[in-house]
Amino acid sequence: MPALVETRALTVGWALHDAGIALNELDAISPALDGRLPWNGARIEIQRARPVTVWRDGATLKSWWTPQRTPARLLAEAGVTPGSTGQVLWNGAPVALNQA
Repeated sequence: MPALVETRALTVGWALHDAGIALNELDAISPALDGRLPWNGARIEIQRARPVTVWRDGATLKSWWTPQRTPARLLAEAGVTPGSTGQVLWNGAPVALNQA
């Protein structure tokens, strides 16, 4: 959910702190927390880490927290290379690997 924050902070981290926005160490922040804010405003994006479980043939392959959202990136983090005959399901429905 987008929010507009006014701050006099010099860095992304302090701007988020001033706004009362708590982060998880696994959240992805852009620009980086130690990045300087320009004088005329900036857009800060936070991808919250969420729990993910990857199953293969009905068995849990890996469970972890990640900010990744696309099936291709999640499978790469799990160490899985999809085969040409395999099917990727997202919450039980077939999806393309680059689908968000």
